[in-house]
Amino acid sequence: MVRRQSTNKRVWPRTQQRRWYVWFCLGLSSVLFFWMGCSRMPEGRGAPSDNFVAPKRDLGQEVLKFLLREARVHPKLSKERVAAVEQAHIKWDIITTTNAIVPADLLSPFESYLRSLLPYYDDGTLPGITQEFGGALFDLANNVDVIKGLVLASQRKGMTPPIASGDGSLLRQMITYPQQRELLSRVMTWLRNNDGYHDDAITEHSSETPYLKKLLPAIADYLLRTNRRKESPFPDLISDLLFSTDPKLDVGTGERCVVRFDTNGDPILTDAGKKLPQPLPAPFGNPGGERGRCGEALTGNQPVYDIRNLSQTVLGALLWDARRLIPKEVSSTGNSVPFPLNMTVGIRPLLEPIDPQTQGFSANSPVIKAVRAIFPLLKGPRTYKVLRGLARIVAKEKGELAAQLAMIQEISDIAGKDLFAKVFSDNTLFKDLLPILQDVMSSPGFVEDLLKALQTPGFTSGIKQGLIDMMRYRKDRITLQDYGQHKLTGQRQHIFRDKVDLSKGDNPGNLSYLQRMLHLLANVNGHKYASKLKSADGITIPIVEMRIDNLALFYLKAIIGKASVWDTIYQNGEPIPDGFLKDALAQSLPAMGLSEKPNPEQLGIFLNRELVFKDVPLVAGLKLTILLDDVIDKQGYKVRNHHADALLAALASGVVAKVGGALKPLAEVFDKHKKLPRLLELFVVLHRHWASDANAEKTKAGQPAYPSPRSNIRSMENILLQATEKAGLLERLESMGKVLSTLRLSDEPNAELATTSLQNYLAYVMGKPGDTYEKTPIGQLLESFRLMTKALEGPSKLRAQLAWNEATKSMGDLLLQVEGKGSNATFKNTRAPVVLESALKFLANRAELREKEGQWGPVLGRIQRDIEGLLLDPLMPPLLDLLDDLTKDREILRLFVGLLHHVVPDPTTQPKQFGDLLSLFAGLMAPIPDDIRVPIMRFMGTTIKKRAVMLRRLVVFLHRSIPGDTQDILLTLFRNAMTPHPVQNGYLVGMFGDIFSGINRLEPAKGTSLSAADLSAIMTSTSKYLLDKETGLEKLYTIVIQRNGTKRVH
Repeated sequence: MVRRQSTNKRVWPRTQQRRWYVWFCLGLSSVLFFWMGCSRMPEGRGAPSDNFVAPKRDLGQEVLKFLLREARVHPKLSKERVAAVEQAHIKWDIITTTNAIVPADLLSPFESYLRSLLPYYDDGTLPGITQEFGGALFDLANNVDVIKGLVLASQRKGMTPPIASGDGSLLRQMITYPQQRELLSRVMTWLRNNDGYHDDAITEHSSETPYLKKLLPAIADYLLRTNRRKESPFPDLISDLLFSTDPKLDVGTGERCVVRFDTNGDPILTDAGKKLPQPLPAPFGNPGGERGRCGEALTGNQPVYDIRNLSQTVLGALLWDARRLIPKEVSSTGNSVPFPLNMTVGIRPLLEPIDPQTQGFSANSPVIKAVRAIFPLLKGPRTYKVLRGLARIVAKEKGELAAQLAMIQEISDIAGKDLFAKVFSDNTLFKDLLPILQDVMSSPGFVEDLLKALQTPGFTSGIKQGLIDMMRYRKDRITLQDYGQHKLTGQRQHIFRDKVDLSKGDNPGNLSYLQRMLHLLANVNGHKYASKLKSADGITIPIVEMRIDNLALFYLKAIIGKASVWDTIYQNGEPIPDGFLKDALAQSLPAMGLSEKPNPEQLGIFLNRELVFKDVPLVAGLKLTILLDDVIDKQGYKVRNHHADALLAALASGVVAKVGGALKPLAEVFDKHKKLPRLLELFVVLHRHWASDANAEKTKAGQPAYPSPRSNIRSMENILLQATEKAGLLERLESMGKVLSTLRLSDEPNAELATTSLQNYLAYVMGKPGDTYEKTPIGQLLESFRLMTKALEGPSKLRAQLAWNEATKSMGDLLLQVEGKGSNATFKNTRAPVVLESALKFLANRAELREKEGQWGPVLGRIQRDIEGLLLDPLMPPLLDLLDDLTKDREILRLFVGLLHHVVPDPTTQPKQFGDLLSLFAGLMAPIPDDIRVPIMRFMGTTIKKRAVMLRRLVVFLHRSIPGDTQDILLTLFRNAMTPHPVQNGYLVGMFGDIFSGINRLEPAKGTSLSAADLSAIMTSTSKYLLDKETGLEKLYTIVIQRNGTKRVH
């Protein structure tokens, strides 16, 4: 520890000041710049001759003279190293690079800045950082595997094209942000106040939240767990998708070439390249050999490697469009979090709880359940056919797809503004419908027939008006006289006058006709009616009986014209045979309001009247008054007094009619597949869920008239109304039905219809008949969504809920946002459908290939494990905790958004800079060979675990020093250092790496590539410079600390 033991000031001689100043510059430069150098030793940079005349005295000359003097008098330096420093081009590089980074007009402010750092020498902050850094370099120099990895990395030349413009570096873009100092200062203050180490007394809080103290060990452990890849397809699949190309995706940045890599990090050869002998040319490089427009290697005018134009990739289109998701500004109040940080804030509760054993998130969290539910959806039989069908819809029916999305958005807006919808969140509607869906999907051709039914002439308009009337209106009781007047005059007020009031409960008198009709059908479904024929005087005619085993099913058969009255008439307990009695009864049917094939109108009236029929010609020449028993429903009520009048409303609305009505085409599909009872079951399920829990209607026995679960779907009647009336729900269903029913999977005339693969897929997703909801793919997916929704409920989750909703909406808008409505709807982002088509085609082709190899399931399984492994890693909780708390600082968010706008330039005004950023993203996505990646990652983990104090001290230093750097000297130095070199393919800072490497390698100034021994020597030499108390940076610290008579204590 360094203690100040004297405050006496001493004035240094001028020469000693200059010597200290140069030492100071070299020390700071070595720490800041040495490891930023990335360009190799230049060849033929046009250096002057040995007798060149340098510019006027400047920092570059001072540094050079100092280095030469030290080299000549230093007893430990070899003559070769001294000679290397004295080479003309190295002299030139030292002078010009130093002066470019620290120009003359910056010298005075720079010196003032350096003097402002003196307190950090005195208190040991800077010495502590460089000591740890020197120790890390020493560890690196003695780590054989890492050195080998670095050598391999240095040999991977020509993997990227030359820098296209001056703003291509992400680091340079970040440090040129005008408010970078304010952002850094704010972030470092936050980190210092929340690191948990209590490294100094400067803190704004009484206690520190240990975010950094938890995060650094987690990062170290994560890096230490780095292993060689086990043929993981995840990076390969995702990168292949992102690098899919289409000229229609062109973002206008000019040709931006990138070579594709396999999962091992090797550039992928084309067929032409595979025929070439070794050694192969580098993918990009100097003009030597046959090269293309962007420097790519060619053979016979054909590319040697798989080269893609980034400007026409899915990655380019997504990056271009993602900029629109960044908000223009952030308010100083509120809980909103800008994209992409809202993803990290919103997902935190969805990953809870933390597993006490692993210290990562639980494998039973909602998000993990969602991951495990999504991947089985892709494993269905011939999934690639469904994907290919979707791709063809996107390609051929963009207008229709846009119209569908516009409708969905409009319905979503309607729901968002609705004041009444309060559906029970844990309702089991779909779970109860699933057995019905499983059964109908098991019948081949059902989907195709259903889609064709939607196209029946008049169906859409008829069912639309019918549903509107049935949901909007109510009446306590419709009489036969009301219906007769309506039919006679066409005046709607007899039936459709009073509207449902959704602000009031769904009790008698305020039930929609639709709710009452569902109630009626449920109450008579499976319910048997039987009555002997009686004469007016009460004499029973014992030999004739009317018996209907299922009243509701009989009604549906009447809708499709398949109801027969003879199925209901029995003689002596047996179906009535042909003969005299049957003929006599046939003559009597009109008097009873029936026919041999009763229609919906006849049955509707039959169920709404007293079953007393006068002047029935039962026997020739004799007319009798015939009586039948009242029809009683399951709840003990006479149906004519209990919702049967809803059938009259259905007749008046057109949902049903004397000849079928709007419902007929749908009923015929179910009947064709022998599933008509399933349609009734569907109505029964809707009935059970339609009412609210507060519904007070009772059965005759005093029990609730509506069985559980009563999910309150009736509260959504207004949304359903507007979706039908204004959003064009039914019109869009009809239109999509036309598309799907005629869509084929290819342009071949006899190609398979898409409906076949669609139904097979739906049958897989919903499970086989008898499969429980929990075991089906769709059940598992919906359950995970339910858990995710529940995890975001509650006052403490409002911020996360808002962030998650904003994030998911932003991602959806990126590809699915449309303008206009109906046939006028178009994608707001014209590239969005191209991206969707490219993605679907890619997945379809990959799925087909792997499925035919029998590998699609295993591939998806490995991808799923990769994603789960990332989300469940112990690194995630402390990382998300830190980001969650950090994003509560509104000023940091405001500055961060400004940085995003600066780093991701506007493609329309800065296409070249955007292209550079795109190239950078492509480079970051390139897989790194295991022999490079594994040892380096593990070394980084060991270093963080062993030397975390270095990072802590760095945070303290930046926290304390940045606010005082009012002239942005440090950032200016970084900006200058990241300026492109005027001759070489790299940045100015890279020249320091060249210089130090050239001087400190085993054979100084040797022009060959660095060997492992060279790298080890360079690291060792640099480490010694940072740690040597006699000749290195430690000597400088001693000089500086003792400038005022202070004794340095180690």
